[in-house]
Amino acid sequence: MDKDEFIWEIIKALNLSNFKWCIPSGYQELPRVNSDIDVIVSEKPIMVVKYLLNYFAGKDVGWKLVHLHKGKNCYCVFASVMNNQLDYLFLDLSQHYYYQGKKVISGDIFLEKVELFNQIPIPSVHVEFIYIFIKRVGKLQMTEEQFARLSESFYLDPTGCLKMLKLFWSDIESKQIEALVMEKDYEGLQNALPEYRNRLLTKNLLKLLSLYYCDYQLKLVKLIRRIWHSPGLEVICLGPDGSGKSTTIKEIESFISPLLKVRKYHLRSFPSKVYKGDSMTKKSPYGESKQNKLVSIVKIVIYFLTFWFGRVFITNPQKLQTRMILFDRSYHDITIDPSRFRLNCPAWFTRLISTVFPKPDLFFIFDAPTEVIQARKQEVSYEETEQQRINYLAFAEENRDTAFIINTEDGQGDTLVRVMNILFCYMEDREKVRLKVE
Repeated sequence: MDKDEFIWEIIKALNLSNFKWCIPSGYQELPRVNSDIDVIVSEKPIMVVKYLLNYFAGKDVGWKLVHLHKGKNCYCVFASVMNNQLDYLFLDLSQHYYYQGKKVISGDIFLEKVELFNQIPIPSVHVEFIYIFIKRVGKLQMTEEQFARLSESFYLDPTGCLKMLKLFWSDIESKQIEALVMEKDYEGLQNALPEYRNRLLTKNLLKLLSLYYCDYQLKLVKLIRRIWHSPGLEVICLGPDGSGKSTTIKEIESFISPLLKVRKYHLRSFPSKVYKGDSMTKKSPYGESKQNKLVSIVKIVIYFLTFWFGRVFITNPQKLQTRMILFDRSYHDITIDPSRFRLNCPAWFTRLISTVFPKPDLFFIFDAPTEVIQARKQEVSYEETEQQRINYLAFAEENRDTAFIINTEDGQGDTLVRVMNILFCYMEDREKVRLKVE
């Protein structure tokens, strides 16, 4: 189903639940959305996420929960591939409205008296007013459309809106805000946002200190969670030359960039400019003589140590920042196709190193019929290509839990869709395991 249908299905699921909920603003244009959808719920947000996952478990909706950012709220990222196009939806679930980790508006205020708008529960007019205003004050920006909505809400319930303002600002300041809204002075209110933000934060010193404490406490909790459950993703792409690997990697990087920042590496966990011109990264390595055993062993040991160094200090920190680490070849190519790297090591040595080599989240093994690969590239003989395919497929069988064979014979469009569906299924399954959802 497309995004509009999926949003309506989420609304239906929430309406069928046993908890109260509402969308505090931006509901007028639904199911069309330009940003995330904020939802206030009466239960803990994590319980609502579990409920939604169980609700959609038996339905073929074509959407996957690919990321879940947990803090005071639950920020859900859903993704889907429809007609070879990436689509995504951001759903922000919270029991209360928080600003910098501090509860500003209680969920009870939102849910005390809700109304229905096209089957969508919404809060009272004065509650929607104060929610929009405080959110704009916090962000120090307000569009003319948002200002128009504020004015409309104030005209509908001036007494209730003024009462809400006085909970956060002095009587004089509340009257000033009322005058700016009633006079439809958009520029005046926009220019006054920094002042109202400072007043909101410094109404008394204890609240200010509490805000900063909550903010740093929240950041610390998020950091610990990210270290324990890395939100990023590491994928290694393997396959013979001509299998369509490099082309698909470029398409993955371009395709998923609106959803995930991608960092691409070739063979090592270092930027390519660090080792440019290295003998192990030559584009046409075949046909050159092998190096002696001692040199080969030293090269592998150095490669192993530098890879771990790069993993600890470069790629792992990037994974903590919710980035996708995409490798075009890795150490596993050395064990499968040593002639590419001019290595002459004992087989037992390369196997020993592989046992202590870090494993990624996923392997993609790119494959195609030997005739197709030879038609694309003829750097090696037909027999050598056939043997490489056998070795790569055997590797996939040995790592069947994390390795997926991607047949590229049908063209790049179909290949990319298969890759993205595997990625999204893996990411949702990972979130389900972390949430203990079957």
